[in-house]
Amino acid sequence: MSERRYRTIALAALAVYDLVLISGATVRVTGSGLGCKHWPGCQAGHPLPAKDYHSYIEFGNRVVSGLTLLFTLAVAGMAWLVPTTRRQRLLAVAIAVA
Repeated sequence: MSERRYRTIALAALAVYDLVLISGATVRVTGSGLGCKHWPGCQAGHPLPAKDYHSYIEFGNRVVSGLTLLFTLAVAGMAWLVPTTRRQRLLAVAIAVA
């Protein structure tokens, strides 16, 4: 794994973090916090949201949050494959755990 590829993945993770902030704010501002009553889907036995404005907003936030988790775990795992300092590795893992 090259440092350049690691940096690209880390910057992509940062972009996804920005998206989760925006989608979370959208959920809050529109009052869509209970748009999906079940987890991980919106309805029991059905993974996709109903045709409801609030359900789409809440479900979109869940999808972006899932992407954030994947990118964070990828950055934490890749920190051990590139030449980084111990502090940088621990920071990557701490971010993934938090």
